[in-house]
Order: sequence, then C-alpha cells, then structure tokens
Amino acid sequence: MSYNSPPLTLIVAHAKNLCIGKNNKLLFRLKVDLRRFKKLTMGKPIIMGRKTYESIGKPLPGRCNIIVSRTLTDNLPDNLSECKVCQDLTEALDYAKQYIREHASKLDGDEVDKEIMIIGGGDIYRQTLPMATKLFITEVGVEEGGDTYFPKYAASQWREERSENYDDGGIPCVFRILSRVV
Repeated sequence: MSYNSPPLTLIVAHAKNLCIGKNNKLLFRLKVDLRRFKKLTMGKPIIMGRKTYESIGKPLPGRCNIIVSRTLTDNLPDNLSECKVCQDLTEALDYAKQYIREHASKLDGDEVDKEIMIIGGGDIYRQTLPMATKLFITEVGVEEGGDTYFPKYAASQWREERSENYDDGGIPCVFRILSRVV
C-alpha cells in the first residue's frame, strides 16, 4: 500500500470579524461547538502552537497532541509527557504523518479518520491555511475584539459542503464545512 500525505484540516470557532482569541483565551466556550470539536478531533493527531496548548492547560485525551514551539525545552512539565513538542511546523507535520502511518490499522477505514487536525492558534492557522484541504468553521454571530484572528481566506478557493445554523446558549452560530476547490 502506498502512503500519501493525509488531508490537513483546520478547525476553528471565530467571530464574524474572524477574531478567535484575546489574552491567550478563547473568545467563546460554546457547549455545542466544544462537543463537535471533540467528536471531529478524537483519535487524530492535533497540531497546535504553544500558546494554544497553554490556554488549554493539558493534553486533550484520546488524541495525539503535537505542540509547535521553539521555546519549550527538554525540561518539560509533567503534563507535557503525553505530548510531542516540535521545533517547527515541518517537524510537527512529519510527526503527525508518521503517527497516522503507524496507527493506520487502528484508525477506522474511513479516510477522514486519517486526517491531521490544526487547532490553532493564529500563527499556526496562517502557516497551514495554504496547505489545508478542508476547513471546519464555527462562525459565531457576533463581532468581538481581541488580539488573535483567523486568517482571511478567498471564498473562491473553497466550496461549501455543509452549512448548519444553530443556537448555542443564546448565541447564533453557523457551522460550515469547506473543501478546497482543486
């Protein structure tokens, strides 16, 4: 069996103005969105930046947690023992591909289970958006100010596969699945 690079999927919740965070915290903690995030990322390699990891505070169970950081060293806190720390994005992507190759027999037969998930933050999204094949976007129906934003993307490069309007704790949201136009 030949091995091809697995799909790269970005998953994000952002305000109408693409804001995703402020002071190293998520803008939104929406129950429906968090359940969806868990379901979509479970069992997969997830790549995040150091600040995103610090905002979560612990490895996410049931996933291969990969942290991109130039500042974390070998003297890692105990809660990082379940994580792989990579010095740059290339190393992180290579590690995620290796993880999928080594665990392919344990993953479900569906190819979607063999994807690499990018979970933030802003800089990691900017670096990976040009390589992404799919976007899972929760657009929260408010404008928020913050210091971290999801990068702008050309709608012409993406095809909407699915769109679902819903209310999450009184806040209007739209969940979209976008696939890159080839």
